[in-house]
Amino acid sequence: MSPANANLKAAVVVPAYQAAATLDECLASLVNQRLPEWLDLEIILVDDGSTDDTARVACLYRQRGVRLVQTTRHGAASARNTGVKHSSPECRFIFFTDADCVAAPDWAVRLATALQNAPAKVAGIKGAYGNRQSSNVARFSQLEFEERYRRFRERHQQPDFADTYSAAYRRELLIEQPFDERLPGAIVEDAELGWRLRQAGYHFLFEPSAIVYHHHPEKIARYFRRKFRIAHWRVTLYRRYPGQLPADSHTSQSAKGQMALLAAILGLLQIWALTRLAGRSKFLGNCAGLAGLTGLVGMQLSFLNFLGRAVKMGGLRLALTAWLMLNLRVAAYCLGAGRGLIEMAGRNIFKNEGTTNSQQ
Repeated sequence: MSPANANLKAAVVVPAYQAAATLDECLASLVNQRLPEWLDLEIILVDDGSTDDTARVACLYRQRGVRLVQTTRHGAASARNTGVKHSSPECRFIFFTDADCVAAPDWAVRLATALQNAPAKVAGIKGAYGNRQSSNVARFSQLEFEERYRRFRERHQQPDFADTYSAAYRRELLIEQPFDERLPGAIVEDAELGWRLRQAGYHFLFEPSAIVYHHHPEKIARYFRRKFRIAHWRVTLYRRYPGQLPADSHTSQSAKGQMALLAAILGLLQIWALTRLAGRSKFLGNCAGLAGLTGLVGMQLSFLNFLGRAVKMGGLRLALTAWLMLNLRVAAYCLGAGRGLIEMAGRNIFKNEGTTNSQQ
C-alpha cells in the first residue's frame, strides 16, 4: 500500500568505521532496493576516519548513486549527524542502518510506508534484525532480539527508541534534535536520542517487517565486551533519564532482576568467605552462603523460559550455549554497570571538591 502522498524522498545514512570487510554486501543491498514509483532514495556513506579500504569500497558504488562523505574519527553519533546534514533538504525521512547489515529488498519501502502512515507525534520507526549465521553464539544473539520483538508483539508494547541498525526518523526532528556527540565512545546514542524525543512528547512504533540481516558476534569475548559497554554507558543514560530505568524497552525487567540478584549473590558469598577466613560468626557465614547458593539457583531458574525457546529454535546444543551466554550476559552487565557507577561517583567527588575549592 502506497502512502497518502504520491511522491516521497528519503535518505539512507550509513556510518562506517573500518568496515571494508562487510561494506560491499551492505551497499549492494541498498542500491538494489525494490522501490515503488512514489519513493525516491538517496544513499549516504559516512566514512568516520577509517584507515582500511572502506572509502575504496564505497567509491565502487558511486556510479550507482552512493555518496561518500569522509570525516576524521569522531564516533557514530557525529557520523550520523554528518549524514543527515548532507542529505537533500527535500528528504522527508532519514533511514539508518549499519555497515555490517544487509537490508532486505523491501526494507526501505517498509520503513517509508510505516512512518508515512504514522501519526504526527511518532518520531520514528524501529525495524528488526534478521540473521543467517550458523554459529550458536550468533544464533543466541538473534534469539535475544527475538525475545525483545516478542515482548512488543505479545504485550502490545512499543519501543522507547529506534535502534539505528534499522530505523526511520523524520528529518526535521533530526535537524532540531541531533544525536548527542558528547558520547563519542558510546553505543547508546540512539537510546539517548529516543528518550530525549519521548520527553518532548514523541513516541516510536515497531515495524517487524523492516528487516536487516546482521553479522552478530561469533566469539564469546566480543559478545561479552559489547554487553559490558552497553551496561557501562547505560548508567550515564539512566542518570540523565531516571524515569526510563523501570520502563526501558531494550533491557527486560527479568534481566535487571538477574543483575540485582547476581550483585546480592556476590555480596553474600563475600560475607561467607570473610567469616570463614576470620573463623568467627560461623552461623552468619553459613546463612550468607546458603542464601547466596539459593540466589544462584534462583537465577538459573529465571533462564528457563529463554532456554525453552532456545531448544525449540536450535535443539540442545543451542540451549547449552544460551545457558552459558545468559550467565555471561548477567556478569557483563553487572561489571559494566559497576564501572559506570564508580566513574559517576568519581566525577561527583571531583565536582564537589572543585565547588568547595572555588568557594574558599
